[in-house]
Amino acid sequence: MKKILIPVIGLILGAIAGAAYHFSITNTNEIFVHYRTGEFVDALGKTRQEVTGSPQLIVNDGLTYDFGEIETNRVYEHEFIVENQGVAPLKIRFKRTSSRSTIAFLSSDEMVTIEPKEALPIKVKWVARKNESSFEQSIELETNDPEAVVCQLVLKGKVKQVTATIPAENDFGQMTVQDSKSFSFNAVSYQHPNMEITGFEFLDKSRKDFYTVSYKKLSAEELGKIKDQPKSGYAVTVEMKPGQAIGYIDQDLYLKTNLPQYDRLSYSIRGTVVGDVSVRSEGLVFDEKRNLIELGVLRRGEPRKLDLSFVIRGDAIKDFKGEFLKDLSSPEGLYDVAFGAPVPQSNEVAIVPLTIVVKTPAKRINRLGPSIKDYGHVVIGTNIKNSPQVLILISFEQAGQWK
Repeated sequence: MKKILIPVIGLILGAIAGAAYHFSITNTNEIFVHYRTGEFVDALGKTRQEVTGSPQLIVNDGLTYDFGEIETNRVYEHEFIVENQGVAPLKIRFKRTSSRSTIAFLSSDEMVTIEPKEALPIKVKWVARKNESSFEQSIELETNDPEAVVCQLVLKGKVKQVTATIPAENDFGQMTVQDSKSFSFNAVSYQHPNMEITGFEFLDKSRKDFYTVSYKKLSAEELGKIKDQPKSGYAVTVEMKPGQAIGYIDQDLYLKTNLPQYDRLSYSIRGTVVGDVSVRSEGLVFDEKRNLIELGVLRRGEPRKLDLSFVIRGDAIKDFKGEFLKDLSSPEGLYDVAFGAPVPQSNEVAIVPLTIVVKTPAKRINRLGPSIKDYGHVVIGTNIKNSPQVLILISFEQAGQWK
């Protein structure tokens, strides 16, 4: 049986024989269920699939699964069975998920095939990170079934708090390149008296060197002052160093524990690093807070030219220099970057034209997010002392053909 491993935290496919595939997943808001309704039959008694020679996607036991009550940070699994009841091979790609608990090992660019009258188990692993009264998350599949171009599988349930980080996140707003920050929170268990932190890791590994993490056990007295009085826990401190690139920070810290049936506890850090350089755009969907350009779907073989500008302040307007430092995407070489000559606006402000060309090679590419690590990354270096690097994020998907 072929097994295709896709984390959601992990999303695992099993099919008919062969090697492993990996996909990254993002988020969605739409629900498509129309292809579950009646079936066309022509005058000769043939189905629509027989007439058109197409595949037909059917999800056994429905598109939605209700876990009932689940515990925070514990791993739960469910298996959807996808059948091809058509007359042609059914091809599936993983496109999006509304879960932020995605671990993208490689890419979502590969596909799997279900032959007519065969089935594909899709095993979903889900972890509830937050203490919510109820939750609903979804997984979006892209297919070559003309009546189910997009299929959405939905998970839902109610959450019972067992382990938690208090608070679960910190949005610090803005900081300059020279600033440092410190964040403190408690990581606790409400059921286990001997929970221990055994290690940690960061979601956005490109910035991990700017953080240090320390923790110490909470005393019985300290635990007694926390709401609902957890049975064990730690006080955790995260120090964020100066020098990060201008742009958006969207970092998750994952704490590993000695509780094997539970996944890592997570703490989120969000905010924006600012300096004497800012990015501006006209005619593009551009999120200034995150330096994020949203392009949607690009056609293969048709490069997209992006006209942007740097707004520069201070003494650097006289001899500004910029260079394309890093392309953190996979595959590399997706972007070309060029600068124009600075155009003074006053004695203290200048505009520098900036052009980014997004290439569209033959391989299908998905850079839709939702985690910062899943976007396209363009890192630009400057000769401005307090703005040495600028991070620009690009959200896009390059459509590929079904083969």
